[in-house]
Amino acid sequence: MHGEYGQIPNYIEVYQSYGIDLTAPYYTIVIISAASKELRFGPDDPNYFIYSYALENLATEVLGQFGSVVPYRNSHNFLVMLLPLQKNAYPEKLVPELERVCEVMQREFAMNTTICIGTIVETAVNINLCYEATNIALEYSAIRNQGKIFFAYETGQNINLNSYHNKLHMKLAEHIRANDLDACSHEFDLALSYMSNVSFNTAVAYFNHVMMSLLDDFSTTFTDDDTTYPILMDKLNKIDRQLPNVYMLRKRCMEFITILAHHQSINRKYGNELAADAAKEYIDKNYANPDLSLKMLAGMAGLSSAYFGKIFATQIGYSFSDYLSNTRMKKAEQLLRETKLPINQISEAIGIVNTNYFYSIFKKKYGMTPLAYRRTRSGEAEDAKSEEQNETTE
Repeated sequence: MHGEYGQIPNYIEVYQSYGIDLTAPYYTIVIISAASKELRFGPDDPNYFIYSYALENLATEVLGQFGSVVPYRNSHNFLVMLLPLQKNAYPEKLVPELERVCEVMQREFAMNTTICIGTIVETAVNINLCYEATNIALEYSAIRNQGKIFFAYETGQNINLNSYHNKLHMKLAEHIRANDLDACSHEFDLALSYMSNVSFNTAVAYFNHVMMSLLDDFSTTFTDDDTTYPILMDKLNKIDRQLPNVYMLRKRCMEFITILAHHQSINRKYGNELAADAAKEYIDKNYANPDLSLKMLAGMAGLSSAYFGKIFATQIGYSFSDYLSNTRMKKAEQLLRETKLPINQISEAIGIVNTNYFYSIFKKKYGMTPLAYRRTRSGEAEDAKSEEQNETTE
């Protein structure tokens, strides 16, 4: 069940002597759990032998109609049946026949029997993957499907919500986005520690799938001429059954994660630069909008205001408020020199509704009021004086 039959000398002859068929084109796993309302039977229960013997014989008889089945009891006291198949399809009447097992166990022993049918896999090499997936499906669906017959693929969503392993690539993706390789390493070690009942080959296949899922998560960050993607694919292809031990599995996976995190860091920096440059250009064109704000631009970039503010300051060299104020003051300076617009109209033209506030920030930047600036730059003292009187009257 753990996919290590190749390590046994003359394994084909050995397995044939036990009636185990390793030559079928397809396989599925059926896992059965039987429990009374009062207790869950196990080796310490007085009637354990009777229950287990009856269940094993009954299940072997029923499933034997469809192929040369082999029973196996795993560490969770589930009865596991390996069923070779000649077609890539479940046998007709498989479920109705298995219902006989449930009926007899209920009638004769008052046992609620839950049966999970695994997905169909090709060749004996994949038996262990089918076993692990069916085992997880039954564990996480035992309460919801108690006393029922169901297929492992029906519980896919439930497994994703409850199984730590199925969430691993999402956790790693979060740490990669934060460029936290130490957290990635910790999550990887934690996942390994939870795989005590899983064969090494299954672990290799699982982590290969996790790395592929990570690559899919960041697929939009790669361009057609990106040289990192082929490197990652090469690393992914080396996470295979040829690995000698867990140490090398961990080393290969962390190499993959490190390269992906470095790529994401560079891509994020480049993306941040583009977002900051785009914001700068937007300010240059829309400074007259009185509602222009950091929150608005951050929302356009899909980032938080605080984070986008840091990006903008780093890339542009000014904070958002300083750059917006400088842009508006430069335009005000130009209007004061080149036009005879009243100060209140100039203030509105650059996006500042409050004229008194405009006076304040202009004087802070240039050391004089807008009128004084116009007077010194244009030499039209009389016009300035007349305008000042008009504004006083207003």
